[in-house]
This record gives sequence, C-alpha cells and structure tokens, in this order.
Amino acid sequence: MIDGSGAGSGQGPQTAFVLFTPGVAAGSGQAQDTGSERSGGAPGDAGAARPVRALRILIVEDDALIRLDLAAHLLAAGHTVVGAADRTPEALRLVDRERPDLVLMDVRLAGADDGIEAATEIWRRFAVRSLFVSANLDDAARSRAAAANPVGYLEKPFTAHTLLAAVSLVYL
Repeated sequence: MIDGSGAGSGQGPQTAFVLFTPGVAAGSGQAQDTGSERSGGAPGDAGAARPVRALRILIVEDDALIRLDLAAHLLAAGHTVVGAADRTPEALRLVDRERPDLVLMDVRLAGADDGIEAATEIWRRFAVRSLFVSANLDDAARSRAAAANPVGYLEKPFTAHTLLAAVSLVYL
C-alpha cells in the first residue's frame, strides 16, 4: 500500500502533531505536543474507535496519491470527505458549497498557490479551521499560519494513527 508514511516498515522518521488551543497565540508557550507514535497498517486500523462525531472534511493537497491516502484513512474512520482540491480557487469554491467542518491543508499547493494563504482566506470568509498536513512546517510557516487559526499541524510523513488523532482535536 502506498501511504506516504513508510507505515508498516517500522522505518523512517517519527511523526508528531501539535495542537494549538483556540484563542491561544502561537508561540505563547501553551502549545501541546500530542505525541509521536508510529502504528502503520491499512487505512482505518489505527486502533482508534469510530469518531465521536463524523466530520465533513475537505482535502486540499497537490499530490494525488496523498489526497487518496488521506481520503481512505478518513473514510475508514467514519468521516465524510466532501471534496478535494489542489489549488486555492477550487478550495474556496468547495468550502463555500460544502461547508466542511475541517480542511486538511497542505502548505504548498499546485502552481504558485500557498496553502497558508488559502487557509487564512477560508478562516476569514467561512470560519472553517484547517489542520495543516505538510512536510514544510518550519517555524516561519507556523508563524504565518497563525492567522488561519489552525487546529494544528501534522508533519508528513504521517501514519493513520497520527492523522486520526490530529483530526480528533477538532472536538476539543
């Protein structure tokens, strides 16, 4: 299975995600590191129970294989994927039409599109928060992303377990 995470091989970097509490500014010292486990396996077998509430999720990612992998994990966990986009204009149209609960947002999108700018615009226009899923999450990117009021950040490569755990933070 291609999942972009090296899952199942037991090799590769540890995956971590960081939660930022709503209303707490990034860099305030109140960020909570929520773990760095590797579980691997097929979509949906991350050991997590069905979600408390199934979310409607939009995926904004320029890599087709990663979009498919994200969708497979989310669907197996009981969430609804309302659409997928690889560019900002398409993402904005889908958010306007579908009104998702959450957007999974890559930092670098197709062409010259910027996922942080897209997430900030989505937050400003629709009050929909994003979970950044990216290999490009340096301090400068996180600082810029604060304007989007993100749920948090999930670094690639990810596992099904860390993805679903990060998505579950929407309930907090």
